[in-house]
Formats: sequence, C-alpha cells, structure tokens
Amino acid sequence: MIEIKDPVLKRLLLEHLIEQMEQGGLDQLLESGVWPEVLDSLRQRTARDLLQVSIMDIKLGFDVDCSGVMEAFTRLDAVRRDNELKEYFVIAGASPEVMAKLFKLTADQIRVLRDVLCTNDRPTGGRPRLPEIRVREQIHHSWCQLAQEQPEASLKERLYQMHQQHREIPINSLWAVLNEFDSLVEWDHAHVTAKAVR
Repeated sequence: MIEIKDPVLKRLLLEHLIEQMEQGGLDQLLESGVWPEVLDSLRQRTARDLLQVSIMDIKLGFDVDCSGVMEAFTRLDAVRRDNELKEYFVIAGASPEVMAKLFKLTADQIRVLRDVLCTNDRPTGGRPRLPEIRVREQIHHSWCQLAQEQPEASLKERLYQMHQQHREIPINSLWAVLNEFDSLVEWDHAHVTAKAVR
C-alpha cells in the first residue's frame, strides 16, 4: 500500500468511500477489508468531521494496478498513433477507399477529415497514376524487406514506412503499386517472404 500523507487527498478518499456506499458498493468495500463500523461512522459524519480527521495522523493509502496502468497507456498510445496516421495518410493523398480499408472509417468520417486537413490537392477519382517501372520494382523490393524486418508491424505502419522512403509518391499511388499484381499488401509475412526470394 502507498500511504497518503496529504490531508486533502485523505479527505477526498474518505468522501470517495461514502460515495461508493451510496452507489451500491458496500459489499465490495467490506470484501476489501474496510470495517463495517468505519463505514457506519462515515455515513453519519459531516464534511467538517472528515476535514478534521484528515489532518490527524491516520493511515490511508492505495494500491496501484501496475499492469492495468501500463495497458491503459498502451491503448492510449495506440489510439494517438492511429489518429496521427489517419491525418498523415489523408494529407499524403490517400483515397477514401484506402482510408476506409485501413481505418474502417465511414464515408462521412473520411469527408470530415479531408475537409479539415486538405486544401485543393485531394486525390481525384479514377485509377491512380503509377510511377515508372524501375521505381515500382524498388517499392516492391522495399515492401518485402519491410515485412521481413518488421513482421509485427501493422499494415498501416508499414505503408507509412514505405511512404517515408517515397515521399514524392502519393499514398494512393503507392497503394496501387503494392496491389498491382496480387494484392501484396494483404499477404502475411510468410507469403511476402516467399515472394521476395523467388
């Protein structure tokens, strides 16, 4: 248990115990080891009483669910990264079709993103323009290499890494290159590796 020494935090914790009881959490508090006498006394005390007790030398504390805290931060980082990639891909020329496939967005959500982030250089309809064959071969080679080096990376992350190597090519065109033969971006690591060594 981590001991609380700040009187303000002590008072807040005592008030929290009262709130828990009022919201139907009495059994949980009893199972946690809080004495019934303490809970009964808290119910009858005024805010002034809680304030005065909190400045006395009483031991109150809390436990930290370390794994839960770390999982929460991991989820938060994942959501933040996903939002960063959404914005990056829209600005870098990803079509609505690519955005819907990568991020499971609705047409309305994509429209809002493009309205906020893009000016006049949005991807036009129709088949995206492909770079010359030499560049396309480099892209395919780099994609296979990425799959080998980062087998755990998501499709979105790999596509982002590819665009870092070919910033002059819009995401929409890059996606088309990667899918020009047999939906390469949908392959798992084993298939990509097999294609790379042919």
